[in-house]
Amino acid sequence: MNKTDITIGMTFYKNVPDRRGNDSNEIRELTVVKVGNKYMEMSNGDNVTIETLTHENKNYSQLDLTRQEIVDIWETNALREKIRRYFQYGPPNRITLEQLRKIVEVIDEIE
Repeated sequence: MNKTDITIGMTFYKNVPDRRGNDSNEIRELTVVKVGNKYMEMSNGDNVTIETLTHENKNYSQLDLTRQEIVDIWETNALREKIRRYFQYGPPNRITLEQLRKIVEVIDEIE
């Protein structure tokens, strides 16, 4: 993102991790208070790098432009985890040959 794209009062969203650092279901809305050459100051007092939308001390998750971006990330992570757990030790025997063909067809579309 460029400095010219940022305006005071612009809204960004941040996923708030729980105490263990995992994603929680809380999205915090932050607004831009001040724009500098390299950093912008947010409504919670944090300085965020304009180019990467990350906190200057790097211990901060990236800001997103919309709530939907964060919700999409949560859904992607949940679906990947479900698929990983399901196929962790190979496909279960209860999957039919036709279902296996459909799975391979989807994988082939990706590759």
